[in-house]
Amino acid sequence: MSSPTPPPAALPSLATTPLEQPPGDAEAALHKASSPKVSSPKASSSKASSPKASSPKGASPRAVHSLQHILNPVDDEDVPEPLQVDDAYGPDDNDNDSTYGSDSATNYTGSVSSSIYHYQYENGRRYHAYREGQYVLPNDDQEQERLDLQHHIWRLLLRGSLYTAPLPSPPAEAEDPPADGSLRILDLGCGTGIWAIDMADEFPHAHVYGVDLSPIQPDWVPPNCKFHVDDYEDAWTYGPDERFDYIHGRALSGTSGDWARFYRNVREHLVPGGYVEMQEYDAWIFSDDDSMARAPWTTEWVEKLDKASHMFGKPINIARFHKQWMQDAGIRP
Repeated sequence: MSSPTPPPAALPSLATTPLEQPPGDAEAALHKASSPKVSSPKASSSKASSPKASSPKGASPRAVHSLQHILNPVDDEDVPEPLQVDDAYGPDDNDNDSTYGSDSATNYTGSVSSSIYHYQYENGRRYHAYREGQYVLPNDDQEQERLDLQHHIWRLLLRGSLYTAPLPSPPAEAEDPPADGSLRILDLGCGTGIWAIDMADEFPHAHVYGVDLSPIQPDWVPPNCKFHVDDYEDAWTYGPDERFDYIHGRALSGTSGDWARFYRNVREHLVPGGYVEMQEYDAWIFSDDDSMARAPWTTEWVEKLDKASHMFGKPINIARFHKQWMQDAGIRP
């Protein structure tokens, strides 16, 4: 987690949180949950992961499946009825290509309303439909590529790791599917799902869940990975027996207008001894010399961007506040 003096923009601000242990170093970022432990239910899928494969640009596999063969001119009565696309699978322009391919239905829980695929378009970009306007960035192919690149940058910063919390090492031979009581992991604002998928591969004995406003995750995922389309600013729908051992969030700046409530939800949904880890960067531009003084327009741009985020009600320059927000919610070092 960042100190009161903001670090250079290239370095992330990390906060990892366990609850009610004696506080250690003032800058330590580990906190544990102190609520009664509740066993977790089984939550698994029978689908197997597949090799990485990208979908063709410009047409989703569902669109390809609905195409008719090109026929030579014949009488109208000989032309077969066109196939109908089931709206439950989204429109044909769904940009659901990913590193895991897309020949099977995404591992969502329950049925998915077609309305979440009725994306909004503005200035040549595509935006989420569920809770329209709650998140300012697009969800199209261009944005998905940026998110996946960002994921790889984070892994470089963390020396190849996906997390810094002291999670138990995966067993030599994982159960398939995971058994009751297995590690439960939640990824908030999962985006393309790339972190959740990598985590599910690394912890095949765990149940990994990803939550996002956009259904842009791949169709082929590990059998122990599931995605939910939901807004984590609302009341969380997980029951008392569905608490998590580890809750992860990354680059969530600009996504919440009430971080106090956010961390209360996190606190209430951690098992005792569970961890919460927030990986965040400072939404500011720094320099170790006078180069910023020679770039006044860049300085003005980032200042106005920060001001606009406050006017929108979801500030972006928040990395240095996460530790205090956690402690205010009862998450202790």
